[in-house]
Amino acid sequence: MSERGNEKQIPVQTRSDLVRILREAGIRPSRRYGQNFLIDHNLLEIIADTCELEAGDTILEVGTGTGLLTEHLARKAGRVVTVEIDKRLCALAREYLSRYSNIYIIEGDIMRRGGINPEVLGALEGEGARKIKVCGNLPYSVATHFLTSLLAQTKLSLGVFVIQDEVAQRITAAPSSREYGAISVIMREYFSVSVGRKIHPNCFYPVPEVYSRVVIVRPTGSATGIEPFSGFVHTLFSQKRKNLLNFLRRLPKRPDRGLETQLLDSLGITPTARAQELTHEQILSLYNALWKQNY
Repeated sequence: MSERGNEKQIPVQTRSDLVRILREAGIRPSRRYGQNFLIDHNLLEIIADTCELEAGDTILEVGTGTGLLTEHLARKAGRVVTVEIDKRLCALAREYLSRYSNIYIIEGDIMRRGGINPEVLGALEGEGARKIKVCGNLPYSVATHFLTSLLAQTKLSLGVFVIQDEVAQRITAAPSSREYGAISVIMREYFSVSVGRKIHPNCFYPVPEVYSRVVIVRPTGSATGIEPFSGFVHTLFSQKRKNLLNFLRRLPKRPDRGLETQLLDSLGITPTARAQELTHEQILSLYNALWKQNY
């Protein structure tokens, strides 16, 4: 009989259980997909609790894996939409999670050209979910694009992710630090970001070479257009060795020569400053000034 999941204790998968299950299925974890499975049930429960789930909530999980975190989420949420790109793991997860009636598994890539996979969006909208929460392992290569796309295309209220610790440092980096870059500025504009527990590599199978970190994001409600602002920030940091005066002079639609310094002075920005020295507020004010004047 299917269940929502509150009545029975979760059957613990240990490291040896997971190794055996994967071996019997002929599955070797893929580096391409970043398959390092979190196997510490105490941490899985902490992550699920951090999602602040209630019985009426819908949560999107990025990367089903073998279904361990999915199960913890299913025992707390009204509905779990979980996406797994690896068809071999999808088959394992469907079997492992078959007794849960509130889990919807999608086999495929969570991203498509232009944003979130339409099948994922359809599943999230299928029951008229008012607010969406999201959880899972988030690869650095898609982190910003995924979160801003989800923000633009759904009613996102909270995200809880396990990411590489160095990526967490980039997201929360301060100006003039080595880690500060486009992802720091874009994430700060659209999300309030806090960092949680640091996770030892031994909590995963296979054991990764780096530490991981739990990161919590909440939308700020910014009205700044996502695509134009993100594009501007990426362009700015792609030329971070140039000072701001030279950056402005190389824009396709640039201020008239002689007005660049006047514009920067009006914003309290030193013309010789470089992108990595600017605060989030200075970058936003520069973007708004250029945007209003159609540069």
